[in-house]
Amino acid sequence: MSGEDVGSGGSSFYIATAGKTNPTYDYIGYDANGAVRGFARFPRPTKFLFDQLIAAGDTFRLKRMAYAKGGENGNTPGKSTQAEIVSNYVGVPFGIASGFTASSSSYIGPSLITKGVFNAAYILMTAAEVQFNLAEAKQRYASVSFAGTAQSYFEEGVKQSFRTLGVPNAAANATALLTSGKDLSDWSASTDKLKAIWQQKWLALMNFGGLEAWTEYRKNNFPNIPQANTVTDTKRPLRLFYPNTEGGSNAANVSAQGTIDVFSTRLFWDVD
Repeated sequence: MSGEDVGSGGSSFYIATAGKTNPTYDYIGYDANGAVRGFARFPRPTKFLFDQLIAAGDTFRLKRMAYAKGGENGNTPGKSTQAEIVSNYVGVPFGIASGFTASSSSYIGPSLITKGVFNAAYILMTAAEVQFNLAEAKQRYASVSFAGTAQSYFEEGVKQSFRTLGVPNAAANATALLTSGKDLSDWSASTDKLKAIWQQKWLALMNFGGLEAWTEYRKNNFPNIPQANTVTDTKRPLRLFYPNTEGGSNAANVSAQGTIDVFSTRLFWDVD
């Protein structure tokens, strides 16, 4: 599993026919004929994400996670309309209501959406996530009988993240980050090893596991994500509501949970 991503679909699974393309491509990319979808300009990476990557000198993954402002060049699929230099990667601050138009900010990049690539595999779990899970288990419980070390799993997780994102010369560029001397990127330079694992796992989940990334954040209270600009209350959601369908098919057990407040009612494992 360390070298593969677990998913469904591939070049022989999806076809360029309405309703039969990769569903992510169809929803926030293009239709089967290559026309831009209405939601294609809606998901925007955040300024916080870009700041984290740029501070680490991790522009290799930045340019695969997002397009430069103005988005994809329709005549050169997988390439940005604007020059792919750091200053052209503009993330949106949390909660901002205006001022960041499609032409002035970045949106989801070629690792997930490239015009014409309607048949990309639908990833359920990445090899990077597996490696970071192993790294955290080994770091927390040194006695577990894994063949590798926490460091070896951590470094393999970063390398697999680069590979899944499609970074050119992935192994070499990942190694450059891993030996950069940067806290939370270079194992030896990181004073808190668990935070380094959490940071890199959070980054590796970008574009491929948003809900999982949010769950990791709730579990670890890390990274230190800023509050949205439009929110004055310091409370943040701790859980999701049960869907209405659950109330209809499993009402007794839903009612047994009592009144649920998503800002205060914790799940059983959320002890802090």
